[in-house]
Amino acid sequence: HDADLERKFMEEQIIDFKAEAEQCRALLANQREELSRVHQVEIDMLEQRASEKERALMREADLLRKQKDQQVVSLQAQLEFSTREMKNTTEQEVQLLKQDFEQRERSLMQMLEQARLGQLEDQRTADMQIELKLRRQEDLLAASEAKSKAVEESAKRQQELYERHVEQLTNQMRETQENFRQQLEASQLENDSRLQASMTQLAAVESRIKAERERARAQEEQDREEQALKLAQAEEMRQHQSGLEQEIEVLRKQLLEARMKLLDRPRPSKTAETSLDFRPGPRSPKDAIAQRTRVGSEPSISPSRRDRARKCSVRLQLVPPKLTEKAQEKQEGDAQPAARRSIRRRATFNVARESPGLVLGFLESGNTAAAAASMAPAQMREKVKLLRPTLLLGGKPCLGEAALWQDITTAGIPTAKPSDGAITVLCFRPMQQADSHEILAVGCKSGALCIYRIRRTPLERGLDDEEIGEGKEVEAVHQFQAHAKAVTSMCFSQDGEQIVTTSSDWTVRIFGVLDGQPLARFVDSSLVVCVVSVPKPSGALVLANANAVVRLQEQNGRQQKVRLDHYARTMLLGLDGKRLLAGTSRGHIHAFDVNEQGLERKGGQQVSQAALTCLSLAPCTDGLPPVLAANCMDSSVCVLQGNADLSNFTVLRRLTNPHRLLPLRSCHVPGLPDTQGEALGAGFLASGAEDGAVHVFDLETFSEQHLQGHAVPVVDVTVSSGVGLLASGDVHGRIILWRRGQSLANGHH
Repeated sequence: HDADLERKFMEEQIIDFKAEAEQCRALLANQREELSRVHQVEIDMLEQRASEKERALMREADLLRKQKDQQVVSLQAQLEFSTREMKNTTEQEVQLLKQDFEQRERSLMQMLEQARLGQLEDQRTADMQIELKLRRQEDLLAASEAKSKAVEESAKRQQELYERHVEQLTNQMRETQENFRQQLEASQLENDSRLQASMTQLAAVESRIKAERERARAQEEQDREEQALKLAQAEEMRQHQSGLEQEIEVLRKQLLEARMKLLDRPRPSKTAETSLDFRPGPRSPKDAIAQRTRVGSEPSISPSRRDRARKCSVRLQLVPPKLTEKAQEKQEGDAQPAARRSIRRRATFNVARESPGLVLGFLESGNTAAAAASMAPAQMREKVKLLRPTLLLGGKPCLGEAALWQDITTAGIPTAKPSDGAITVLCFRPMQQADSHEILAVGCKSGALCIYRIRRTPLERGLDDEEIGEGKEVEAVHQFQAHAKAVTSMCFSQDGEQIVTTSSDWTVRIFGVLDGQPLARFVDSSLVVCVVSVPKPSGALVLANANAVVRLQEQNGRQQKVRLDHYARTMLLGLDGKRLLAGTSRGHIHAFDVNEQGLERKGGQQVSQAALTCLSLAPCTDGLPPVLAANCMDSSVCVLQGNADLSNFTVLRRLTNPHRLLPLRSCHVPGLPDTQGEALGAGFLASGAEDGAVHVFDLETFSEQHLQGHAVPVVDVTVSSGVGLLASGDVHGRIILWRRGQSLANGHH
């Protein structure tokens, strides 16, 4: 009977214990529901804030629409783009919060499961103990009634032990609940502190960016003042120089008579060719350089005449002898057998006595091109020109110098500040002979992308008719917001049907040229600096970001990444797309092989201590490998002679070009004669500059000329594939189109 009572008493205690466990489970469930409600309230608050921000933006857009009716279309486009970006950002934040909530919920479930397992384990332990006690009681009842007192005392002791054990379990459960509550509060406080720290860092970054902008603006004002001072000093020096020129005019006339005597004096030659050096005795290095210049010729040039022209080029005098010997061997191997050249023992050049202006031009120390023209034979005297003639005057091509033809005052979407609409990159689409228009793509600092159609002249299309067709000569086809931040680079696909743009908003986008519709978009891991389209693999792109990673992205999704020591700021293709050259922020040039398997590094060298912002490749028509020109941020253009596979380079000359702050770009312009012939020599390099002019360098003589038209720094210069049209863009969003003979055509009209 006592055992039955004790059994009932223990069963009641077990029932109480189970009830307490159920209460704990219910309490945990309530806490989980409360946590879910708190997270839902936070999500609702974030969505409400996003909606309030959206409503505030809408009100601001309405106010701006009333104040500035001329900018309705642009502001709506920017507002829609910002709204989409904000929605995407809000959705990402909500998604992150949901993921955080789900992670917390999973951790709570895991802890609840652990508590439940602990309770089950305790319950199993209690059941086993009860079973053990029942067995002992049965043994005691079966043993003897004499031991009943001992059994009762033992039962009392067991009961006390059981109560103490239950009390310990209860205390442990309470401690577990308290620890869980403290951990939950600590995690919430930590999340709040992280959010506050993030907001503080964001405010600090915004203040730092604002301070940097203020410093850049102050530096720009200081540079403008220095530029004005330099222009005044240059004007004084120009006036002083004109006075000196008048003073030495008498000395030139005396020197003219002496030079005429030297020209008529016979000189023996040790080689089979006629020397172009008219000075007796040894020459100084300065005199030698002054007499070497690039000379144009007719489209068909004999080997001997080509050799004489090679002696007139400063560039060829600086080329390593091994490259010159290889080029000569290649030309001799390709040439047809010809009659043996006769050895000329003396050569005299007849200078017309009736044209003193020609000889005075030869004596002018600052004009080496005219000097070479007066010394060269009549067949070699034709000079190459910048750009191909494209305008007709009286049925004949205008053979004047390059001049301003058309002016696009504001490219892209109108902005509040002129500097926000600055041109960052220009690019002409590869053209076919049957095309009636050139396609010019323009990327801006505001993230806008503009596509212009420029009508080709009748001379460019091979027509003799001077009549102008219907429609505008320059027409904006598409103008839209392509990126949230500045466009950093741009290129056309190999077929010219698509245009690829990169931006400082870490995105790469592909648009259709005809309709301007977006075709693809993907996000990089950092700011994307430059991009080029490679022919093989088909449709592949090579990207370079600010993390010093060069990535080959194929259409099938396959990628290849190559990490450099410093990030690449410019890239170009050579050798028909088989060689990739990358210029870095520390003046290095890296060479890569491009094939079906991907990118393979071939070599690299440092050519400057400053960053390289643009690389331009100039093919040579004299059999030598191409010439490479690099814009350096130390106010110079580095001209390099490459080897046959463009893996090693030799510095030929460093030309002065104002370049300290902006990412200036340049382009190669083939040198063309006035006659409709093929390109001669290495041609020209047209580069942007921070002094507001387009600097044009002759890559044969290294002489320089300026195209004046911009009032602010020129960022990019590009030439059409027909070499008849040159485009330049500045930091105020102005684009100037240049053609040959425009000044003559204007004077005729």
